[in-house]
Amino acid sequence: MEQGRIVERGTHAELLAMNSRYAEMWRLQQSREDDDQNPPNGGGSV
Repeated sequence: MEQGRIVERGTHAELLAMNSRYAEMWRLQQSREDDDQNPPNGGGSV
């Protein structure tokens, strides 16, 4: 959505294949989840 309007439609795979805003946001979310699962220094307390 942009300014309250739907700007893209499709299945997850179709939206990723378009390499548009949806794909960009999905990749960003995936990279953040990867970072959360693999914190620097093993994620232990200091």
